Amino acid sequence: MRRLACFALLAALVHAGAAGGEAPPAPIFINARINPGNLPYADFYATQQLLRSYLPAEPRVIDLRLRLSFTELAGEQRDEYAAGDWGVAIVGDTVDHTVAMAKGGYFLLPDLPRAVDEHATVMFKTQTRKNYVEAAWMLKEGPGNTLAYADFARALDEVAALQKKIPWYRPELRDERLARFDALKACFADAGGRMEIDGKPVPTTRRGRCALLRFDPAQAGKHASAIAFVGKLENLSLGLIDPASPAQ
Repeated sequence: MRRLACFALLAALVHAGAAGGEAPPAPIFINARINPGNLPYADFYATQQLLRSYLPAEPRVIDLRLRLSFTELAGEQRDEYAAGDWGVAIVGDTVDHTVAMAKGGYFLLPDLPRAVDEHATVMFKTQTRKNYVEAAWMLKEGPGNTLAYADFARALDEVAALQKKIPWYRPELRDERLARFDALKACFADAGGRMEIDGKPVPTTRRGRCALLRFDPAQAGKHASAIAFVGKLENLSLGLIDPASPAQ
């Protein structure tokens, strides 16, 4: 149910003095829970556009996507999340717009002036954090299902330069300003997907269908090197490997 309101069928119609046996009270059905993560569209669209304004000019390697701030899913479950018929919707008095979402909960808010006028709400199908969405830095895959290692290095540099542009007095962007990245995260359609360099498999940290390749400055200096994605690639982004997680 798109509007995510909490409806209960409260029926306790007791007819005093009615002849015969009385029907038991109707049960209470909770069709959906109120989601504290639902957001005011105008405010968060403006924040999204502000963050996009810090992106380097084209041609660039990175691009912005927002991501659900899951509260009931963790780890691999987040990467597996598929919303089905809808996952994010913008709802107002006359606006009822379903936002396209990629597997894993990635999306971008569209420009809907009428939604601003109607004080519309961004509604989420899954439970999310209050007043919070995550930012993800996606990479553009190169030709031949590959990415130049130099572009991997460039993506890290582009994000670092963007973070320097975020003012300290923007508390809503604090997490984006302080975020750290040290890996390339490739999520495949199945668990067999992998990354190779110069035709050879490379050590990665596996998380379900996703593989994280730690950045190696020495490899970045080899300008001819390219990272090949073996298997159907669903999304490519910058990630962070837990220092305690061994490469596999």
